[in-house]
Amino acid sequence: MAEMWGPAQLGLSVSPQSNGLVERFNGTLKMMLKTFMNQHPQDWDKYLPHLLFAYREVPQESTGFSPFKLLYGRRVRGPLDLMRDEWEGKAAPEGKSVVEYVLTFRERLAELMGLAWENLARAQRRQKVWYDRTARARAFATGDQVMVLIPVRRNKLQAAWEGPFKVIKQLNEVNYVVELSNRAHHRRVYHVNMMKPYYDRGNVVLAVCGHWEGQGDDPLIDLFPGTKAGSPLEAIPLSDQLTPGQHAEIRGVLHLYRQLFSNQPGRTNLTVHRVETGSHAPIRCSPFRVTGKTAQDLEREVRDMLALGVIQPSSSPWASPVVLVPKKDGSIRFCVDYRKLNAITVSDAYPMPRPDELLDKLGGARYLTTMDLTKGYWQVPLDTDARLKSAFITPLGLYEFLTLPFGLKGAPATFQRLVDQLLRRMESFAVVYIDDICVFSQTWEDHMSQVKQVLDRLRKAGLTVKAEKCKVGMAEVSYLGHRVGSGCLKPEPAKVEVIRDWPAPQTKKQVQAFIGMAGYYRRFVPHFSAIAGPITELCKKGKPDKVIWTEQCQEAFRALKEALVSGPVLANPDF
Repeated sequence: MAEMWGPAQLGLSVSPQSNGLVERFNGTLKMMLKTFMNQHPQDWDKYLPHLLFAYREVPQESTGFSPFKLLYGRRVRGPLDLMRDEWEGKAAPEGKSVVEYVLTFRERLAELMGLAWENLARAQRRQKVWYDRTARARAFATGDQVMVLIPVRRNKLQAAWEGPFKVIKQLNEVNYVVELSNRAHHRRVYHVNMMKPYYDRGNVVLAVCGHWEGQGDDPLIDLFPGTKAGSPLEAIPLSDQLTPGQHAEIRGVLHLYRQLFSNQPGRTNLTVHRVETGSHAPIRCSPFRVTGKTAQDLEREVRDMLALGVIQPSSSPWASPVVLVPKKDGSIRFCVDYRKLNAITVSDAYPMPRPDELLDKLGGARYLTTMDLTKGYWQVPLDTDARLKSAFITPLGLYEFLTLPFGLKGAPATFQRLVDQLLRRMESFAVVYIDDICVFSQTWEDHMSQVKQVLDRLRKAGLTVKAEKCKVGMAEVSYLGHRVGSGCLKPEPAKVEVIRDWPAPQTKKQVQAFIGMAGYYRRFVPHFSAIAGPITELCKKGKPDKVIWTEQCQEAFRALKEALVSGPVLANPDF
């Protein structure tokens, strides 16, 4: 029936699959709606006819005419035209006969189409000139290894480079047949713009195994110095204010506890972490897809954690996916997405200490020593049930944690309870926030005795300390984002630099990030709430996600940055 009486071309006017121009317009329409909804979040649907009318009366850059004029052969009379005619008192034009109107209409459309094609050709030539300035000819030979831009399976609107894949043959100047080894359809045709060359890394000799003849006392080179059981005590910075005798004294104390300083996480015997989920059924997620270098990074992280005894192969019915987050230095951070597990986990109400109260205790001390536990969470074991629930799934298999992983709900509370128990009855000279410990004293003799007491507690608990992050006998130290000591308290200079270089926010999330960062140092800014008022107003419910940055907001933004960059200092309270 469609062949005999149906239309010559089957397709829907609003279906992207039937018309490339419709697909392109849908993208433009989505962008227009997104911008319009940000400005009118409550009643945007009432103004859709006005939005479409405004779009149809604007001339298109390539054709030189508006869509309305190309469709009806005349310029649309909008609200401004009606108001102008009313003001000028123009009379309505006289009507024409049907035949005269149709003939005039056909002539006008033919003239407009000719002009539109000329304008379009001129615009295409201009676009080609600009495109060719940066375009580079690319060609691949049969057998070349290439990366291919392929849509992500979980989200068809996103694409990622995958490979390497092998080029089978070249169909024409721009199309190639590529063999996909990890796909159901092994061979597909790809445009050259969807491909880029793959550069393989050369092989590097890591070690040579063979017979060695030489002196028996030849020194051996340690290929992995960071994996020694004990890190060198010389890496611990000592204060310049200490005398040579005090230096020797503190070195002797540190030497007594030298096994405590290690780059390997210890294993405490004071507590275990539990995950309470009630009678909820196990949650099992599929692994996220990883390819190329990401797969190599994942394999290396799993291998390192197995060597440290942090994880083990698992047969658990629970499974959470792994996420690899890139760091600024180009390395990756291994994370497990425990959001679904955390949603059914019973909360731990153990209180966390207030940073301002801890800082007030430290400000008046003459001697300060800070200690940072080595991979603090990994020093807390999990109970048997929690191990099963901590299982994570990767393309390499299913593994479970033996120690407390990052990202579990209740992990900060468990660790804070541990360190509070560890330093009980030491509150007068030691404070701790999760894995950051600080010992403070007024005299050197007291400081030596108190540091020994803390180190002794850590050794008995089976914990280890990272030597490179310790500072001993300092007059000032960095603690919880502040410089504290010598009776003063001021913001950390590195954090102040971040605030000084902070660009003006454009979205709600960016505003919230700035307010959160600046609000952490609100004690250094008099009348902080009043100054930040115009900015915090942008975060209220009902405000558009893309903020309207006014002069008042810019002035408040500048005032907050100047107040923190000016180097504010608070005197320590005398209780």
